[in-house]
Amino acid sequence: MPRPGFAVMILLLGCSSLALGQRDERQTRGRATDTDVTSEGDRAAPSTRPAGNSPPLAVDDSYTTGFGESLTVTASAGLLSNDFDPDGDSINVQSIEAPSFGTLNIATDGSFTYTPDPGASGAEELTYTISDGFETDQGVVTITVEANNPPVAVDDSYTTGFGEVLNVPGTQGLLVNDLDPDGDSINVQSIEAPSFGTLNIATDGSFTYTPDPGFSGTETLTYSITDGFSSVQGEVRIAVPAAIFSDRFEP
Repeated sequence: MPRPGFAVMILLLGCSSLALGQRDERQTRGRATDTDVTSEGDRAAPSTRPAGNSPPLAVDDSYTTGFGESLTVTASAGLLSNDFDPDGDSINVQSIEAPSFGTLNIATDGSFTYTPDPGASGAEELTYTISDGFETDQGVVTITVEANNPPVAVDDSYTTGFGEVLNVPGTQGLLVNDLDPDGDSINVQSIEAPSFGTLNIATDGSFTYTPDPGFSGTETLTYSITDGFSSVQGEVRIAVPAAIFSDRFEP
């Protein structure tokens, strides 16, 4: 979640792009002046602000990316794609607020890549500043990371003979009919211990069930699966039919 009360502004000065969170030791603090400082003790010639210059206009932006997915936006669809300057001056991204639960690499032309932190979802609202070289304006970009969709566990049932061990491979195991809407890989996280036998199970859903001697009936066990972020439960039923004894007399 965003860190309350903490905002960092990254200035894009003298560089075409910058990864937020990295410190550029050559960078200097922006000053409210018409003179750019190029190095210590060395001042560039003061810029001349054109008479009647109109400031640029920043229009808010919004983007959406899937859970756990990076968002890459080109300049043609970036922060400056809907911003403009009434005088026709060229505009650039001057600075942008650092994200709270992700990383952002942004260029002065408004193109950027945003990578959410593992497990993060929700909306980031970041203030950015644009400049026409003389005056600035601010806009807000909203980046929404969709929530994770949990996996779906579908109940299973198996039958084994009386006194017989049940061996089930992964291709026929607990996960064969389970799924994840996001396409994430899923694994068996846990399973309830049986009451009338022993069970050995792997994370891929394969298992071996050995009924206790003389047991017949049905074991109903609850199991959990996970996609690494969310978990859900399903049930597996293992039926052991009663022994069949012949009443035929053989002399």
